Amino acid sequence: MKVLLVKPLEHPQVVEIEHTLDAMYRILECETITATYPWVEPLALVTDDEGLFSDKIPCRYIRELEQPIMGNFFLCGLGKEDFADLSDALAEKYRERFWMTERDRNKNKEGGPKIIEPLLQFTVYYLWIATIASRMYMIFCTKIGHGYRV
Repeated sequence: MKVLLVKPLEHPQVVEIEHTLDAMYRILECETITATYPWVEPLALVTDDEGLFSDKIPCRYIRELEQPIMGNFFLCGLGKEDFADLSDALAEKYRERFWMTERDRNKNKEGGPKIIEPLLQFTVYYLWIATIASRMYMIFCTKIGHGYRV
């Protein structure tokens, strides 16, 4: 199956992979995958399902999803019921879109999109949620008289 493979700090490349789950796990270096469909074209964005919660390097920021992709990902075409080869036109379009690595974007003096800002927003948001959740837990435990453990 022909896919567009995108790795952190590298330019995208069109590669052939076997049309099996094991091959997809290998290329993404993960144990579970997820596919999303953020664009109108018939293609899937296939990523590590647990990538956001891992220590993988940020690869690219996807505006349509409003989140970064951590680690490797690939784009493939869609068949009637399964993934399919990515067309040459779509491969070229998205190869150009993802050509600039996030390291290059952060060096860009012209104010291009930067992954640091979205990652910082993402991290602050989750830290805020975790803080609120822990405070709610402490209040709940105090109200019912059980106390809480630190």
